Amino acid sequence: MDGDKFTELAALHAINALDGEELQMFEQYLRTASEAERRELQELKDVWATLPLALPPTVPPSHLKARLMDRISEEVTGQDASPKVVEFSLRQKSRGLFGFFSWQPAFGLLTAATFLLAITSGMLLWHSSRVARERDQLAQQVAELSRLNIATQKQLDDLVTQTTKFISLSGKEAPTANAKVFWDTTRNEWVVYIFNLPAAPPDKDYQLWYVTSDQQKISAKVFGTDAKGRTELRIALPQNVAPRLAATAVTLEPKGGSAQPTSGLYLVGAIGA
Repeated sequence: MDGDKFTELAALHAINALDGEELQMFEQYLRTASEAERRELQELKDVWATLPLALPPTVPPSHLKARLMDRISEEVTGQDASPKVVEFSLRQKSRGLFGFFSWQPAFGLLTAATFLLAITSGMLLWHSSRVARERDQLAQQVAELSRLNIATQKQLDDLVTQTTKFISLSGKEAPTANAKVFWDTTRNEWVVYIFNLPAAPPDKDYQLWYVTSDQQKISAKVFGTDAKGRTELRIALPQNVAPRLAATAVTLEPKGGSAQPTSGLYLVGAIGA
């Protein structure tokens, strides 16, 4: 059921104006309605419940009271004081009450117009409230996206400078895996993004290695990944290692890491000059 159709039926349901198949269909739909739709229906019911409060109090014209008192006085005058049963016909009572409450047609039209105005005002108030709520939510989303955009741009500016080296690692033991290393050679810092590594067994960890020009393997970081095989690492390179680096690699090691690689290379990438 689309939003406009739901709002139309919800408004009718709120004032008990649905019946038959439409009522049955709508109540069946409500069993699986979303939280937003249930809230919209309740708001419509709340608006309907407060409509009587929006109507101005109506007071019968003062001349009607005078006429009623005169009529009572006429019926009492001339009768003896002895108790007796006085019969009133239902028709007489009806005429009296009807005469009291049947005001001029213009007054009735004014009351009906006021009632319709109250309904319209209530619906407009409800709609305005919903639009304001949605506008505030959109404003929050825009602000959050702007904040993320600024943060992302700053991160890119930090990663990519004139002194940044880029290292790409490809999969060996894990053909679908890959990694990217941004090396800030001024501060000797690495930011490493790793993707699609297979889930490590409970008793294993992944380990990143520095590989020197004389083929020494020096541990850089022991790490795990998320459910999609991804992680981000930030590493400060030892000053005595950076000048000798020739490559970097990732292996799967016993829990906590190893002093030297004990498995095949899951990822490896050469470091250019």
